[in-house]
Order: sequence, then structure tokens, then C-alpha cells
Amino acid sequence: MLEMRDTDEKIRNAAAFAIGGLVAGSVPKHFPILLQYLQRTTDSVERSLVLHAIKEVMAALSTSDIRLSLSIRRVHERIFWISLISGMSYSKKKI
Repeated sequence: MLEMRDTDEKIRNAAAFAIGGLVAGSVPKHFPILLQYLQRTTDSVERSLVLHAIKEVMAALSTSDIRLSLSIRRVHERIFWISLISGMSYSKKKI
């Protein structure tokens, strides 16, 4: 997660992509940790990168994991609305 604090935007985005791939490999084990990190960080750039990682998790899930995918999508939508209400900028892109 240290790379998400790098000054180079490309490295930060690559880190978010890689973390999303790692979490997708073992969602029950790693997804709660990712959510905890999202709750702890107050930096808007880091929060945005964690949301990017969550989008990568959703994109990586196969159709056989449809229930898990729907559950993660609900969490993602809640995060979106919380961010919107709190005034944090957030771009929701179609996956």
C-alpha cells in the first residue's frame, strides 16, 4: 500500500490495479482489509485509489462468483453515496 502514496500518478494507479488483482484472488480474506483501509484513510487521493482497487476486484470476479460480485457492488454503491454526501469527489465509471 506504500506505492499508493507515491508522487508519480502512474505508480499509484498501477498499485491500485495490482491491489485489486490481489484482493480478487482471495476476496474473503483480503476484501475486509481493503475496506478497513478505506475507512481509516482520510486522504482523498488514497481513498480514490482504494475505490479503483475495489472496481478492479469487481471486474476480475467471474460470473460464477455472481453473488459475491453483487455484494461487492452494493458496498461500492454505498461508498459512492457516502462520498457524495460527504462532499468528496468521486468518479463512478462503468465497469
